[in-house]
Amino acid sequence: MTIVELFKDWLVPILSIVLSFVSVGLAIWFASSAKNDAQKAQLVLDNVNTAIEGWQKQIMASTVGILDSMPQVIEGKAALAKIEAAQSLTKGIQDAIHQIATNPQPGAAGHTQEEALKTLTNQLNSLLASMVGTSAGKT
Repeated sequence: MTIVELFKDWLVPILSIVLSFVSVGLAIWFASSAKNDAQKAQLVLDNVNTAIEGWQKQIMASTVGILDSMPQVIEGKAALAKIEAAQSLTKGIQDAIHQIATNPQPGAAGHTQEEALKTLTNQLNSLLASMVGTSAGKT
């Protein structure tokens, strides 16, 4: 057997098998390293995202607080409360009128019903007058 045949029959196949194992090992190492790097990068991105969300929440809460303390917003909330009170009074007047219409009372009881209705309308007039900034006279 000559050196060329020995090289061709034994050394090249063994060397190719060894190189195949080395390349498979390198591929496994590379995949594992890439997976670890991806996990580390995801952890960093999650931390950055959490920090950004925290800042955004703080900025939004601060902005809402500033807006809520503005005089226009406070006036708007007060006006809304007055409107709700007017709606409640209107409902009370409707209920009183309905009761008077379905169960009219003569004498002192009728006078009490009339006084209750006058009181409710006076309160409604006062509330409506305060909403437009004028004072209303009693009826």
